[in-house]
Amino acid sequence: MRSNTSMKRGLKEKIIALADKGLSYRQIQAKLGCSKSTIAYHLGKGQRVKAQARRDKQRDNGIRYEPNRWQYENYLNKKYKRVA
Repeated sequence: MRSNTSMKRGLKEKIIALADKGLSYRQIQAKLGCSKSTIAYHLGKGQRVKAQARRDKQRDNGIRYEPNRWQYENYLNKKYKRVA
């Protein structure tokens, strides 16, 4: 899902236009100041669908990239019962 900033900048449209002119990912990156992964996301076939499916699967399984500190501390306390 595109953010408001992305839509205001017209990033997707600019990426596609520059790619149609034959520019490489690095050249597009230098012109627009965005990451190569952003360019690959907009130009790759099915990338948005794959990213959404991966995100949904992680949400369904309760997986987070970085657990909150309190979640991690609770995990450690359960795994290694601390002796006072």
